[in-house]
Amino acid sequence: MLRVCLNKITSKNWGRWLCSSLLLILSSYSWATPGTDWLETQTNPDGSYASPTDIATPYQATSGALKTFNLNGVTQQQAGVAAALQFVGAETYHNSENLARKIIALSSSAQDVSALVTELVAMQNEDGGFGELFGYHSSVLDTAFVLQALNAVDYSDDIVLSNAINYLERQQDANGGFGLGLPNNSSIHITAQVSIALQPYVFTYSTGDIVNRASDYLYAEQLTTGGWTTIWETAQALLALIPTTSDSTL
Repeated sequence: MLRVCLNKITSKNWGRWLCSSLLLILSSYSWATPGTDWLETQTNPDGSYASPTDIATPYQATSGALKTFNLNGVTQQQAGVAAALQFVGAETYHNSENLARKIIALSSSAQDVSALVTELVAMQNEDGGFGELFGYHSSVLDTAFVLQALNAVDYSDDIVLSNAINYLERQQDANGGFGLGLPNNSSIHITAQVSIALQPYVFTYSTGDIVNRASDYLYAEQLTTGGWTTIWETAQALLALIPTTSDSTL
């Protein structure tokens, strides 16, 4: 497992480039193309990418599809991407997750999201975390989504970032995982989202130990068949683990 050295490299941009490059390498595998081709056919008349059998909401599924298209070089002229961006942009319920997803989707298409970022940052609580809406109790998952969005736009306010990271660090369970909070157990999905959120900050906010412990938890939850409990949890775990793992046999 790749254990990061926190004192050798201090460039935030280098750290982000490293994580982004590893994800782009993954997206270049030959099986990514047919997967993307299939996804392109799932567009709906309203611009969403969703089906009645999805466990995610149409908004979540569409924002996820847009992130996949962006990583695989699908332009706005292909696959109804422009319509999907309009679908995501039209969302009016601005809880922290929706705002974060909207910022990630729209910023990837070079749209101005500064007002959305200001709205999102204003939702930070005194404990450093973010909740569902302004004034709501902080949650691990909401805070992880927010950090992913702030990283996507190169947000640099040290106080906001460090407080959010410190909040997450305090929520890590003894087994290295993260959950919604007591009395809930650690979750593969939530742990993966936190790891993804903290990886870009390894060299600027010393999040390496948190990420490594989260990786240990995820590997401990891996089934003998190689995957995790469900297909979608396996995908989430891989997104978190591959950028931090040097042993390909794992």
